[in-house]
Amino acid sequence: MAAQTVMMIAAPGARWASVDAAMREGLLLIGVVIAVFTTWAGRALGRNCVVIGRVCGRGADDILLRRFTATSAAVVSGYAAGCVPLLVRTAYRATWGAPPVLAMMSDGMALMMLCAFGMVLGALIGCRWAYLVVPVATLALMISPWAVTGSVLSGTGHSVLSLGVLWFHAFPDIGWVPTWQAGVFRCTLFAAATLTMVRYGMARVTGRSPHMDMTLWCSAGVCVAMMVSALCWPVPLVRRDTDKLSCVREPNFTVCLHPADEPLRPSVTQTVQEVLRLAPQDKVLRIAEYVYAEQEPETDMVLMSVPDATSSRASIEQAVIENMGVVVSGSEMCLHSDAPSEEKILADEIAKAVDSSVRRRLDAGSVPIGVDEVTGDPVYSSYQPLLDRLNDEEFAQWYTTHREAILSCHVTESDLPAA
Repeated sequence: MAAQTVMMIAAPGARWASVDAAMREGLLLIGVVIAVFTTWAGRALGRNCVVIGRVCGRGADDILLRRFTATSAAVVSGYAAGCVPLLVRTAYRATWGAPPVLAMMSDGMALMMLCAFGMVLGALIGCRWAYLVVPVATLALMISPWAVTGSVLSGTGHSVLSLGVLWFHAFPDIGWVPTWQAGVFRCTLFAAATLTMVRYGMARVTGRSPHMDMTLWCSAGVCVAMMVSALCWPVPLVRRDTDKLSCVREPNFTVCLHPADEPLRPSVTQTVQEVLRLAPQDKVLRIAEYVYAEQEPETDMVLMSVPDATSSRASIEQAVIENMGVVVSGSEMCLHSDAPSEEKILADEIAKAVDSSVRRRLDAGSVPIGVDEVTGDPVYSSYQPLLDRLNDEEFAQWYTTHREAILSCHVTESDLPAA
């Protein structure tokens, strides 16, 4: 778990939403490891094994329960210890939200359920094939609710993600937090499933019939009822954590970020200033994270892609330059231009040359206009060298002179600097 969160610890941002997703999705690899070791622990209680030593005076069910308790305690403790560096670092740097306590509790209950599942299957199968069967079955147990939601239930408006150990896709992302209803539901479900499997395994390893175990029947009934309710009356998984972005006005632009991304503001602001130094605007631009772009974008708004939890500072700056480059070069307007086809193609090529020149001056790469059909190499605009030979001051002056034509995607060859 610690190894899986190293990149998040090194990233400049710190979000509790990302911690929640990382702790839950990190269970995929951990689940496979658990499956292997619990299979080994369970096989010792198979019908073909003999228990010797100081535990031989106990029944097989007592030994199963003790092994499950010790194993699950070790697994949950190791998981919690692996999360400590990320939790401490997030608590120190996060500017929004609070630890998702219920979500973390449900992750711990999921680990206990996986321990019970692997140990009971290992004891019932007994043979060496258990080392293959149990990990595959464990993966199926973790992935199946997500797979069913994305395939069978796709487009139906229904979801069974509340039953799943994993949700994938770093969900919920910034702007969302898990609901307390989902946390309570998942904790209860995983606890009931754990109890069901442990009671069933204790009965089977001693040769008793599980049919008369009322605890087993009650816990199994709770599991079935919750599975049905998850499909028919699903609990809300996430909710909005805020309806407002945190906006700071600079002299010629405004940067609006989610409060959780406040540590990124200095880097984003500096990058925007560098772009506007090369491509000055006569209006105040509003740079906003895409997380709130469900509404119609406002006039002069630059939508900034939201960096993920592992993005480095360089990749965040690259994303800002790319998003702003499309706007200040007029490439965005070329998509909606009503000009004749030939003029539109020419204007788009020049716009990409402007975009590339801005990016190259900020060490953010170039924008190709196509791909060579023979070699497959990217092809760049033939007009780009005319712009690249200008120094930064000359480029900014040229851009200011032809800004209206550039932004409206009506720039022509006669507007370019002389060769």
